Amino acid sequence: ARQGLSLVANNLSLNNKDASISSLNGDGTLAIANSLLNAGSLSFIRGRLTLSAGSFKNHGNLINGEGELHVDINGDLDNQNGSLVTNAHDAVIQAKGDIDNTNGQIGVKTDGNVQITGQKLTNKQGLIRTTNGDILLDVAGLDNGSASILTDNGTVNVHSRGDIDNTGGQIGIKTSGNLTLNAGGDIRNNQGQLVTSAGNIELSGNTLDNTNGQVGSLKNGNLTLVSKNDFINKNGKFITPAGNIQITSGNLNNQNGNLITSSGDIVFHGGDIENSNGVIQASSGVVELGMGNYTDTEKGLVYAGKSLQVNAGGNMEVSGNIQARQGLSLVANNLSLNNKDASISSLNGDGTLAIVNGLLNAGNIFVSQGVLTIKAGSMDNRNQINTNSDKLMLDIQGDILNHSGSILTKNNDISLTAKGKIDNSSGQIGSLNKGDVTVHGGDINNQSGLIRTGQGNVSLTGSS
Repeated sequence: ARQGLSLVANNLSLNNKDASISSLNGDGTLAIANSLLNAGSLSFIRGRLTLSAGSFKNHGNLINGEGELHVDINGDLDNQNGSLVTNAHDAVIQAKGDIDNTNGQIGVKTDGNVQITGQKLTNKQGLIRTTNGDILLDVAGLDNGSASILTDNGTVNVHSRGDIDNTGGQIGIKTSGNLTLNAGGDIRNNQGQLVTSAGNIELSGNTLDNTNGQVGSLKNGNLTLVSKNDFINKNGKFITPAGNIQITSGNLNNQNGNLITSSGDIVFHGGDIENSNGVIQASSGVVELGMGNYTDTEKGLVYAGKSLQVNAGGNMEVSGNIQARQGLSLVANNLSLNNKDASISSLNGDGTLAIVNGLLNAGNIFVSQGVLTIKAGSMDNRNQINTNSDKLMLDIQGDILNHSGSILTKNNDISLTAKGKIDNSSGQIGSLNKGDVTVHGGDINNQSGLIRTGQGNVSLTGSS
């Protein structure tokens, strides 16, 4: 037709690639009571296209030139290897059943929004996109395996009542816009990308699996995750150059993973953290970790460009580094620094460690500019605890073991108090240059040890 087309039928079949229905100028309406099969071409050059059917199999092309595209299906929509595209204006696709876009295309070529509503949406190796506009998906489940859901400028909002599977897929914004994924089930981003060039990302669901995946803003934007269960970031990237990272989840597995913001804060509240060979870093910001256990068996890093606050309701096992530039506060049930390369340090600000039970240090606990205060149930120091310019204070409820270890301040006072014994055999306690040294405990064993100050008073109080 040249001036619009209206077609009503019980069933309609375009059986081969040469079959076509077209309108050159004007609105188009297709109302098919039962099944619509298109293996050819449905082409509407100018005007709005409204299509309704009981079910729709589109293995050919449906092209709408300059008007809105509205598709309303009472059953399933099968767009395998098909194309549902409008050149401009919005594309609205609704199905009461499932939507299969395997190897297919749905969207807008230039300016317009894309809205898809249905039961399970399968987009394997498919493409859902617009150039300038928003994408809204409201489905029972999404399979975006090795597929793409993209806009250049606009927001992408995916709401799934079940899982969102983006294994090897890409969901994002190329230039600017926010990305939101909300799942009633799990979000799987194994080897996938959930990315915006500039904008915020918000994710919520049961479990987020970002193994070998990437979640982030390439330029600036906040990253927010609310996960009812675990956040798995093994070999994954959860990164923004300029923005805050806020995570609320169960356990966090960041083994060989990266949680990084260059200019912003990191806040985590959840269960256990596994950070072996992992990086949790706010290069110029604050890091706040509220967790159960912390496990780092090999060269993990927690770094704050400003202050660092760690509150562990369980045990902490450190083989790498925990460092703050502007002050550190650490609370744990037990704390172990497992090797000589392990360290906890504050470069410019006070350091406070409050350990309910045992502190084992085979590494280095260090404050460069600031006071170091350590409270613990018991302490076994096998390497170094020191400050550079300010006081060092230890308050231990049980024993202090300092076999071959050193507890030193360079230019200030040092105070050690233990309700149990103090064993400094072959160890060192004191102030290297100037400062008073106070040691108070039960039995004090200083065999082959050294308790000293360069300039100041030394006070020892013990039962023997």
